[in-house]
Amino acid sequence: MVISKKLTPKANPLKAENSKFLYKAIFSLLFFSFVFIQPAFAEDIKADQAALNMLNNTAIKANIISKADTAPTAYQIIGSIINIVLGFLGVVFLVLVIFGGITWMTAGGNEENVTKAKTLVTQAAIGLAIVLFAFLLTNFVVFKIIDISTISTPTANTSSANP
Repeated sequence: MVISKKLTPKANPLKAENSKFLYKAIFSLLFFSFVFIQPAFAEDIKADQAALNMLNNTAIKANIISKADTAPTAYQIIGSIINIVLGFLGVVFLVLVIFGGITWMTAGGNEENVTKAKTLVTQAAIGLAIVLFAFLLTNFVVFKIIDISTISTPTANTSSANP
């Protein structure tokens, strides 16, 4: 004898009673989050000014900015232009290394594509190293020139009365 069981369907999560509960939970969460969250007011200007002064002093000690508000010298302008160009070249070679790596990964065992990718990665890495060394050398030379050009020579004492 087979007893047939009446199968009851599982509860549908999108039924009205379940969706009402979900809407109530989301509304309660949003409402109470706005009620209990307090805005942050930045009122301590002295601390902000002190932090800004510390950053400015650090930048002055690192020769990033000068203490006096003077116009940049020709050496500084040339150094900035060279740094921008070398930075751009560094980004180009980095993109080439990444492109070569992606080509290598997607070669799928094709020896011709693997060889092309290896040579691209190798050449781009060499180019990246050359740009890095040029950047370091340029910064070293430019900072030395700036230091030499900003050293003030002591003035000679031209008074006629020598003690």
